[in-house]
Amino acid sequence: MLGTAYTVTLNVDQDSYPGGTVTLVAALAAGYRLIITSDVENLQPTEYLNQGGFYPEVLTASLDRATILIQQLQELADLAIQFPITDPPLNNVLPAAEERAGLVLGFDSNGNVIVVAAPTGGVGGTGPAATIAIGTVTTLAPGSPATVTNSGTSSAAILNFGIPAGAAGASGFAATLTPLAVTGAVNGINSTFGLTLPDIYTNPAAPPAMLVYAGGVFMTPTTDYSAPTYLGAPYWQIVFVNAPPVGPVTVLLLA
Repeated sequence: MLGTAYTVTLNVDQDSYPGGTVTLVAALAAGYRLIITSDVENLQPTEYLNQGGFYPEVLTASLDRATILIQQLQELADLAIQFPITDPPLNNVLPAAEERAGLVLGFDSNGNVIVVAAPTGGVGGTGPAATIAIGTVTTLAPGSPATVTNSGTSSAAILNFGIPAGAAGASGFAATLTPLAVTGAVNGINSTFGLTLPDIYTNPAAPPAMLVYAGGVFMTPTTDYSAPTYLGAPYWQIVFVNAPPVGPVTVLLLA
């Protein structure tokens, strides 16, 4: 806008040196063009009075204004679609807006202007199948958000995962095994064992969760041994269905 994007300075003597200078506030970016044109209103402000003064400069100014208006119209006409002067009279009036909405400009067999539906293209061929591959998997610090990045392309993705480590669990309790009775002894190993547990395990209805190994072999609950029974603080008892394998019996409490 004038005064913001550019300024205009007119020459002092417009009779001898008509015109002036247009100065941009900032240089145009690469690829842009500057077009300077007139914008004279379509009015005739000059009035000639009966028996009044008839000065040459007034007449010249009026003719100059008319010439400028013609130039402005010519500029618009040059930018418009035009038909050859040799064409016969045609109906070039467009339909109303609601009738041509969503349509494109066309011509009938006589060259008259019409509006038609836009043509549609054919179905394209099948493109190559997209692929997905796993790139790297990185362990992140506990509490970090998980991440997924694509180091490939949109059609050949290579996904890299960042997975946070879990927080450290609480320490478990050690259990001491002592034989309560020598029943079903096989190779010197008992079937019934007593457990000395911390004082927090005193509820007979809530036996401690545990993992049991005998001779380095994992024992399956119920199948290989019964659920722990409470004997009174701090003692619990487990009974093997069959005498366990030869070797130490290890119990791991799950806190």
